[in-house]
Amino acid sequence: MKIINTTILSTEFKRNLISTAIWAASIILYIALIVFMFPFFQETMSEMMDAFEAIPGLNEIFGMDSLPITELIGFYGLEAGVIILLAGAIYSGILGSKALAKEEKEETIEFLATTPVNRKQIYITKLLMVISSIIILNVIITLFSTLFLVIVDPGIEIGKVLLFHSAITIMHLQIGLMSLALSIMFKKPSTGVGAILALGLYLFYTVLGIMDNAVLNFLEYFIPFSYADPVSVLGETIDLNFIALAIGGVITSLLIFVSYQKYKIKDLL
Repeated sequence: MKIINTTILSTEFKRNLISTAIWAASIILYIALIVFMFPFFQETMSEMMDAFEAIPGLNEIFGMDSLPITELIGFYGLEAGVIILLAGAIYSGILGSKALAKEEKEETIEFLATTPVNRKQIYITKLLMVISSIIILNVIITLFSTLFLVIVDPGIEIGKVLLFHSAITIMHLQIGLMSLALSIMFKKPSTGVGAILALGLYLFYTVLGIMDNAVLNFLEYFIPFSYADPVSVLGETIDLNFIALAIGGVITSLLIFVSYQKYKIKDLL
């Protein structure tokens, strides 16, 4: 028996095509603006660095003690990296939380129930749709970002750029899959849980960075933004948080497993 329903998959792709294109175009336009503006701001970067250094601790808060913002790669990480992280995370969260919950909320699940499609096929097909859409979005963003960066600075470290976008893609996948799983946990369908999850985790990660509390720093291991931070990847030295990456994989896998078990027995009609 097939575990993926190609008809549902095709329908879902068409349904999400416009929204994915809008998100991708918006992010790409912002990236283009930042990258092509860099030459005009390059001469003032050193002056800005001196101004920030005059305020104790400010460089550390914004990661400018590690990111070489007088170079394109550091400027890109500081100005564009955060937007790519957050906007993509919100998109992934919305996509994941709507994948199954939307069928219940709009009561289109009743139609699926009358077709020769079981819940396993529906769940796995929707899961694959979320994964594929997030990967497609990030591939498009990566291609255009790399093109823009190479145009402005042909000698830029492409390896770091690709590593950064790979970490972002994994982080977006985690947010999307966690949102899909959590949307099923509620008695009533919740399509907004993904956006709340993405924004909440980002704000929490930002607060932890500002506090810089040795006791609370361990919480960063449970936040997906920690292993996709531009400071960790695009800084002078690469310092990926592999522990957070591993923990994120375990948490996401457990949520997917639990949500699938719940989905099999959940009253959808």
